[in-house]
Amino acid sequence: MNLGRLPILDFPFPIPRTHCGIALGNGSFGALLWGTDKINLTVSRNDFWDHRHGVLLPAGVTYQKLLGIHDPRDPEKLKGAFRDPNHPPPPFSSTLLPGGRFEFTLAAGKRPKGARLHLGRGFLEVFLAEGEKDAGSLTFTLLPAEDILLIGDPDRSIESVSAKPAWEWVRGDLEKRGFLPPVLAERPDLAGWFQACPEDPGLTALSGEISGGRILHLALTQDRETGETEFDSIRAGFLRVDAPTRRIQAGDWWAHYWSGVPEVEIPDDFFMRFYAYAQYKFACATNPRAPRPAPLQGPWLEEYQMPPWGGDYTMNVNIQQIYTLGFRSGNLSHLMPLFAMLDSEPYQEAMRQNAERMFGIKDGLMLTHSVNDLGRQCQSGLRPHSGLDQSVTGWLALLYWEYYRHSLDADFLSNRAWPFMSGAMASHEAMLEERGGQLSLALGPAPEFGARHHEAEAGRDSSWQLACIHRLAESLMEAARRLGIPPKPIWRDIQLRLPPYATVAVPAPAYRPPGDYGKRIALWEGQDLPESYRHHSHLGALYPFDAIDPRAEEHAATIDKTVDGWVEKGIGMWSEWCMPWAAILHARVGLRESPLHLLNIWRELFINESMATVYIPRFGGLSSHRRELQEQPKESTEIMQLDGTMAGATALLELLVHERRGVIHLFTGVPERWQTASFEGVRLPGGFTMAARWERGELRRVSVLSAAGGSLKLEIGGEVRTYLFKEGEGRELL
Repeated sequence: MNLGRLPILDFPFPIPRTHCGIALGNGSFGALLWGTDKINLTVSRNDFWDHRHGVLLPAGVTYQKLLGIHDPRDPEKLKGAFRDPNHPPPPFSSTLLPGGRFEFTLAAGKRPKGARLHLGRGFLEVFLAEGEKDAGSLTFTLLPAEDILLIGDPDRSIESVSAKPAWEWVRGDLEKRGFLPPVLAERPDLAGWFQACPEDPGLTALSGEISGGRILHLALTQDRETGETEFDSIRAGFLRVDAPTRRIQAGDWWAHYWSGVPEVEIPDDFFMRFYAYAQYKFACATNPRAPRPAPLQGPWLEEYQMPPWGGDYTMNVNIQQIYTLGFRSGNLSHLMPLFAMLDSEPYQEAMRQNAERMFGIKDGLMLTHSVNDLGRQCQSGLRPHSGLDQSVTGWLALLYWEYYRHSLDADFLSNRAWPFMSGAMASHEAMLEERGGQLSLALGPAPEFGARHHEAEAGRDSSWQLACIHRLAESLMEAARRLGIPPKPIWRDIQLRLPPYATVAVPAPAYRPPGDYGKRIALWEGQDLPESYRHHSHLGALYPFDAIDPRAEEHAATIDKTVDGWVEKGIGMWSEWCMPWAAILHARVGLRESPLHLLNIWRELFINESMATVYIPRFGGLSSHRRELQEQPKESTEIMQLDGTMAGATALLELLVHERRGVIHLFTGVPERWQTASFEGVRLPGGFTMAARWERGELRRVSVLSAAGGSLKLEIGGEVRTYLFKEGEGRELL
């Protein structure tokens, strides 16, 4: 991206709440800047865990046992199988822990009046006023390579600093977990605290003065003394390398990051700003040097409550949505912390043990849906939708495959993607059985369906699971070809004999006589979509798994009726991360006008004043999702989720360009009102980089650069054309 074209984002003060705060981050250390007369910095880390009571699948919960007790008429039998009366759920679950807040009181008469986020160089400037006059500024730079926040204060506008650990808000929760109170820094040259953790490293958060300002450091340490010693060493380092040099180095890091981000031009000022901020947040949350990947909220945990859902890695859609943005954006190195965690010994051990307990196999991988950074289930208690959803592991395996398709890194394919993909597939294979000459998925869930009520959570031939299996089998066949490895016969058998989805008959409309009105995709055999449901799982074969062509003769009528039934059920129970997903689905089935309307509704419902995506709708009347919380004070209940932000940016790119069954489609989600739209630098599978422009309903320009050579399929004017490229060749196609 051209740094000269990056918007500078301005934020007026007051900034009223934590999750309205302007984000700073380096992957592990996150800060949110907000406030009224004071400047507040809410700080946290994405690796400050209380690991206790993270669990694996219990012994004795086997797939054969679940098949034996499954009764569609009595869902409680299946749910009860995951509850062991001799081992009740623990009193609390593994969770990330909040950090706290630093409050900066300004010199008498001064107040913050506005802030400017310089995206291109990755720093934040806060402008001060004294009465009606300008009174200088402060700068905030969170170093990408060190867990240090530099605060530039040349005019000594900060009068004092108050440190407030999260204990002040969540004391009751922490006491129930056996935590001791934090210890505040006692030295006059420091502000901060040390919060011990019963069985894990504690958190040291300290701030102190340096020449021209202050530094703030967040670290995991065993005790307060170690944390203070580490801080003193860091502060002494600024005598050798000054703060301006560190800021220049940070700016260079950001310039390199933006060089890989696609430029987008659409006639919508809000979504242009949102797209830029989302790409910035992606870098803040997924920095490759971070020891852990981005969890549900990235590194930005509020101080006023315990992290919702433990701030975990929710792997049945949310983490996948965060990281999918990295493919089109081209900054593939930002996915490496995720792969490093999944390949780590604790994760591999957890996944292999889960697979062995569930399926009795030694070569399988299986992950439950809500896990900590050791691969163990966080949320208290397991259910069919959390302990039986193998698409969790299958979708993660497909992220490995997409990394290879975009990078063409043969070593990665051989040494990392292939083992994970084949291990995930082994567990899928164990769920299949012969049935009437076909293969059938004996029992599988739709993600989180039935979790709110007393319905069944699983059934035969779950359409979500089938789509994942088909795409993974297809990907493994191609991976085997590229590696020169014989594919397993069952993968080809899956392509030939496993149905792509389950169907139900479309009921006759009330105003029409009984008859055959065709079929639509079911959640699983016999289970029609009964209500507004935020996981669009029965449409998974369209996206994210891209397992079928919606326009193919054998699918087109079924897809058409499925989409009609889905739209009929409405958006009333959708949450913030599923509306961009829906916009992508609309664009992929040819609904050109509706994707933008969905995104605009999403903007009003789920994006707050400072462009953070929030889980609870901002007002009632359009959504019943978590209705009981919609009128609660946002200062104490607001929940930010990073998946919505990244899914929104992905959706904006998808409206302009996406791949469908190996063919690139352009501007399928561009509404008529948009007279122009364009993009440059979008990464595509096969090592291609594309730019294109749309004007007044027509495709005006397409150019492609090929890093590795090969063929590219592109639909233009309803015709699929194949272009052959040499290595390093660039070409104008239109």
